This record gives sequence, structure tokens and C-alpha cells, in this order.
Amino acid sequence: DVHIALSRDANHWFFPQTAPIISNDDRPDKVTVYTGNGIVPYGKDLWAFPVFFSRRAHNEYTDERPALYLATIRQDGFVAVEANLRGEFYTYPCIFSGNSLSLNAVSYTGGQIKVEILEVKPVLELTPIAGFTLDVCDAVSGSTLWQRVTWKGSADISSLAGKIVRFKFVLIRARLHAFRFD
Repeated sequence: DVHIALSRDANHWFFPQTAPIISNDDRPDKVTVYTGNGIVPYGKDLWAFPVFFSRRAHNEYTDERPALYLATIRQDGFVAVEANLRGEFYTYPCIFSGNSLSLNAVSYTGGQIKVEILEVKPVLELTPIAGFTLDVCDAVSGSTLWQRVTWKGSADISSLAGKIVRFKFVLIRARLHAFRFD
């Protein structure tokens, strides 16, 4: 089986999930799975990494030949913030730079994601910024790769450049893989 392992120093490793990302669902005593080093862009919206399956294990001889495959996953698709029903989270305060906010997300039937931009005041008071509140945010739904978030049809948030802000994400039956400033 192939699992995800994360490390900041290559000495201490963390496994974020117990389930493998590539499972050895064939006969476990007959198949060995190896992955290549690194992830490469593949096509327009995917990442890929080579995977080698060998039918030999523990020096047992077999007439079956090994095979080389290419496993693919959506960009930034290894992890996500997910809400089965409804959930929300806030980012840390940041100094915004850019013109728009884009999401890499998937929503299920009836699902959506909305974003509110909050001004950070001195006593950690959070105030929604007029024009960028949840009630005027256009819902992001479906399977999207870098869809721009809009408020009343406009994605332009360049007026917030240089300000300290936080983003509030509200997810309903959705997964957020990543967000970025454009």
C-alpha cells in the first residue's frame, strides 16, 4: 500500500490518514507496490506520479510480468477541509495582496462554499467588510479548479490590498482543497 507521509525535516514523519492513497487490493502476498519520486504536472488539471506493480514478493517466481502505471490526482487534492453537512473556519490574519481569491473545491449535491472577508481590528475584533459579506457572496459549487469567488458578480478585491484581513469560509456539503490569491 502507498500512504502519504509528511515531514518538515525528513527525520520526523507524520501520517495524516490511516487509509492508503493507493491500495494493494489484489492478493497481498503476491503484489508489491512502489512509487516513483516526486509529483509532476499532468494534463491541465492533474498531478501524477509513477507507480510500479511487481507480481513478485519474497523471491517467489511468477510468470506474470510487472507493470508501470501513472496515478493521477487533482491539483492540491491530497488533503482538504471537508464539511459533510455544514462547517466553517477562519484563516489567520494576513496582509492581503492581489486582485481576487480563487478556490480549488468540490461540492456535493446541494453543496456550496461562501467566503466572507473580515477586517482585523486592534482588540482582535472581527468586522465583516461591507461588500464582502456572506449574504452577498455568490456561492461556489460543483467541481472547480481555481474558480474565482465573487460578491454580487464581482471578483475584484484589490481595494483590500495592504490591509490586514481574515477570511471566513462556510462549507455546506463541500471539500476545499486549496485557495489562492490572484
